[in-house]
Amino acid sequence: MEEHSKHQKLTIEKYSSFDELYSTLTKEGSLGLLALGAKGLILWRKKRTDIEKIEKENKS
Repeated sequence: MEEHSKHQKLTIEKYSSFDELYSTLTKEGSLGLLALGAKGLILWRKKRTDIEKIEKENKS
């Protein structure tokens, strides 16, 4: 497994597979991805709700 410095930028192009990328994540890195995923899910749900509200108003 390749060692990564604490501040090295992680790019997808550098890895040939998801497994290779996954195996290089640190505990802190995986927590960061989890936080980004949670924030993205919250924003997606809000946007979906906003769109449903607009569509409902347009039907009336």
